[in-house]
Amino acid sequence: MIKILPFIMFFSAAVAQEIESNHTLLWEITGDNLKSPSYLFGTLHTNDKRVFNFSDSLYYALDNAESIVLERDIFNLFGERELRINKPNFLIDKNGDPYSSSSFPTRTIYGDEDGMPQFLDAYFQDYCYNAGKKFEILESADLLAEPVGSMEGVSSKLGSLLTNDEQLIQLYMEGDIFRLNQFLQRNLQVTSETFALTMLDRNRRLLHVLDSLVAKSSVFCAIGAWHLAGNEGVINLLRKRGYKLRALGSDFSEELLESKMNIRNAQDYGYFNDSLMVHAVFPGRPKQETNTTTGAVLSLIYQQLGQGNSYILEVYNRNSEINEDTEAELYIPSPSKARFRKILGENSSFYYEGIADTYPEGLYWTRVMLKDQYVLVLKAYGGNKFMSSTRPFDFFDKVHFEE
Repeated sequence: MIKILPFIMFFSAAVAQEIESNHTLLWEITGDNLKSPSYLFGTLHTNDKRVFNFSDSLYYALDNAESIVLERDIFNLFGERELRINKPNFLIDKNGDPYSSSSFPTRTIYGDEDGMPQFLDAYFQDYCYNAGKKFEILESADLLAEPVGSMEGVSSKLGSLLTNDEQLIQLYMEGDIFRLNQFLQRNLQVTSETFALTMLDRNRRLLHVLDSLVAKSSVFCAIGAWHLAGNEGVINLLRKRGYKLRALGSDFSEELLESKMNIRNAQDYGYFNDSLMVHAVFPGRPKQETNTTTGAVLSLIYQQLGQGNSYILEVYNRNSEINEDTEAELYIPSPSKARFRKILGENSSFYYEGIADTYPEGLYWTRVMLKDQYVLVLKAYGGNKFMSSTRPFDFFDKVHFEE
C-alpha cells in the first residue's frame, strides 16, 4: 500500500479591490508575449453533480487548451487508498447469488455514489488523459508536505467542509470567490501567522510554475477556488507579472456545441499490451503496478475517487499442471454459499465469473479468462449501487485477449 501524503487544501487571502466583483470562477489569461490565451479555473474538491454543470466558456477553454494543469497528480497522490467510508451491504441468497440489502449510496471521502464518478479535479485529469492532452502539475508531493506541521487539524476540518457543507457548495455554484474566501476563513479559524506560513507562500509557488507554463503554450489550469481572490491570490499575482486577466461569462446553451461534444466524447481510455496481446477499455487511464506481491506479470488499477469504485486488470502465467476449471476457481475466492459460473463467450471460448471476497477489498465481482500461457483476471468493486449495477460487467465486456 502506498503511503499517502495529506491531501491538504487551503483558502485564499482576504478580498482586495484589485479584482472585479463579477462572481466568476473562470478567467482568461492573455499578454503581449503569449501566442494564445490560457485559462484559470477555480475548483471545489467534491463530486456533487451540481458543480459539473459547466458553462459554454468552460467547455471551450477545456477543449482549446493544449495542456491541463492541476495543483498535483491526483491519482499518484492517492495510490490505492480505500475511498469508501462504509463498505457495501452484500448478502448471498439461497441460489448462491449476491444481492444488496441496502439501496443507500455508499459514502466516500469526496462525496457519495449519487455524485459523479470522479471529484472535480480528478475529472479534469481523466479528461486530459482520455483526450490525449499534455498533463502538468504545479506542486510536487514533497513541497506539499512542508507546511503540514503548522496546519495540524486544518486538513480534516477543511475536508469536511468541502464535501459536507451545503452553504459552501452554494457559494461555489454562484461563483463568488470573495464570499467563498470569507466563509473558509471564518470556519477554519486559523491564525494570521499560520496563514502567512502556508497560503501566501503556496500561492507564490503555484504562480511561479504557472508563469513558466503559460509562456510555452495554452493551458487550462484548475486550482482550488480559494486560491484565486485576494491581494496575494493567484489572479492578482499573475497581474503583477504583467498578464491581463479577464473573467469569462457563465452562459449555458441548450445547443450541443462542438467543444461540449468533444469533451463528452472523451469518456474512455483504450489500453493495449502488445506483448501479452491484451486489449482493455477503462473509464480513464489506469495506473500500472510494477512491483506486485501477487506474482502478476501485469497489474493495472483505475479508481473513481468520487464514488469509490475500482477496476483492476491482472495477468498471470498459467499453471500447466491443473485443468482450466480448477485454475479459474483459484482466482475466484468465493465466500461461503456463493457460486461462480462458467460461461460460453461470443468467440466460442469459456470464461468464468462470480463474486469473490478478499482482504482488504471485501466483496468484488471478478471474471477470469484463460488463453495459451496466460490467465486474465478482472476485478471490479465499489459501493452498494455499483455492486448492484451492470457497471462491473460493462467493464469486463471491454477486455479481451487479442487473436
